[in-house]
Amino acid sequence: MKQRKLQDVLEFNQNGCFCFECKDHYAEYIEQMLLKLYPSIGIISIEDAVYKSMRVKEYLKFYADLSNHRDLLEPAISMMHLQDLCHTKNAALTSSQIYRVMCAREIIVHKDILYVKEPLRNLEQDDVKIIMEWIGSLEDDKRRVYITSNSLKDICMMPGEHYYLDEQEELHTIENMDTLENPQQPLKISARMDEKILLFNPNEIDYIESLDGKSYLHVRASSFYCTLTLEELESKLKHFGFYRSHRSYLVNMQKVVEIVKWTRNSYSLKLNGMEDVRIPLSKGRIDDMKQVYDF
Repeated sequence: MKQRKLQDVLEFNQNGCFCFECKDHYAEYIEQMLLKLYPSIGIISIEDAVYKSMRVKEYLKFYADLSNHRDLLEPAISMMHLQDLCHTKNAALTSSQIYRVMCAREIIVHKDILYVKEPLRNLEQDDVKIIMEWIGSLEDDKRRVYITSNSLKDICMMPGEHYYLDEQEELHTIENMDTLENPQQPLKISARMDEKILLFNPNEIDYIESLDGKSYLHVRASSFYCTLTLEELESKLKHFGFYRSHRSYLVNMQKVVEIVKWTRNSYSLKLNGMEDVRIPLSKGRIDDMKQVYDF
């Protein structure tokens, strides 16, 4: 990953989508920075509230009148597929439908700069498609959009530039085959997500799991399909601190913080920051690991 300064990216005077994978508290930090830089920025957040006593079209018409963008009312309703909900009270909507209403509101208000927080979190599948089509249209319209999510998968689905803000507040560029200048760089492990090919440095991968003969890279709580077999991955990564703890698991030992003993011959590996993940350590590997790591 290439490093850039967060402030530089936020201040970069160019239209397009700028997407950040980060924890929720860093998303709040980014939002505050954006508000200081662009006080009139439009904001869409899953934490936003709508006037529950109002009906959908009544609510959107209120913003159309307020912003003097009455001509955008019907296009916004159409783009967010809200025609059948126009006379429904906001209080009766699902969270997924409310998010579409908030997006329609911002289509009407039509700010040049927009911040969207967690655009796909907890959305129904049909709504994901609607939101993705709209975000794609924002980039096509040459508008500037900032997006944050704690899901790497969600960020990689977005158009534009992708970044990861780590716990040390360092910003890294997330690379894929569309943005990489030289896709033949060494020491990259490729993974597929829909039509995209993502490239990961070995130290970004927490562990690799084989399920039904298919390999999946686990990176910061997201998993990605990899066309390589576990044996092929083991061969590529053996010099980068990866250990075959089990016939179905290849683990990055740099991420391991504890070897948990359950019984005399039963162990698992605990990873840093992943409380719910336990990587099995097979019986045949215990003696080998004891020699390597002296426990």
